[in-house]
Amino acid sequence: MTNILETWLLAYKDAWETQNPDKIVQIFTEDAVYWETPFLKHEGRDAIYQYWKDVPGAQKDISFRYKILNADEGLSHWSATFFAGGRSHELDGIFMLTFDAQGRCQVLREWWHSKENSCS
Repeated sequence: MTNILETWLLAYKDAWETQNPDKIVQIFTEDAVYWETPFLKHEGRDAIYQYWKDVPGAQKDISFRYKILNADEGLSHWSATFFAGGRSHELDGIFMLTFDAQGRCQVLREWWHSKENSCS
């Protein structure tokens, strides 16, 4: 599963850094469930697209990094930085992912925290 997870994370990185919600939805199944937080989910590609079309729009200079923690469980640590609203932002989180046979994500669960920094 290492190759599936690595390939998927690289595609996610590319989609976010290029601010392309069309690329994001292509790495999910039609009926995917995207748990943005433990209490907020987006069900299906249309809902994921609606979420992502607004997420990167106001962000600039996005940098996404990841480390695979357990490929068999689809577990990775990730972090990101970007500028939005005149401030720099840092995010740090965990993904737990399940995939179909074609390597598309069926379920994404993420837990993350953010830190906002003022720009000088």
